[in-house]
Amino acid sequence: TYFDGLKNRGKKLFSIYLLKNINFEINDTIIDIGANNGDFFYVDNKINYYGIEPSPTIFGNLSHNIKNKNLLNIAMWKSEEKVMK
Repeated sequence: TYFDGLKNRGKKLFSIYLLKNINFEINDTIIDIGANNGDFFYVDNKINYYGIEPSPTIFGNLSHNIKNKNLLNIAMWKSEEKVMK
């Protein structure tokens, strides 16, 4: 299914980014900046997940894939000036 694909991608990214070397504990937090479709959400079910995605289109996918979680449709930037509209 579609969600099995996301879980498999999350596991692959988990390995690529060497997150397997981190012993996540219950209620640890992942802040996924540039969350895309929310691949890291499926890495470990005991974490608190925050997904930040600036693209309105991709954020729609993220919101569809990850229900009832902390998701933000914003860009992260070092100042409060408007980067682009």
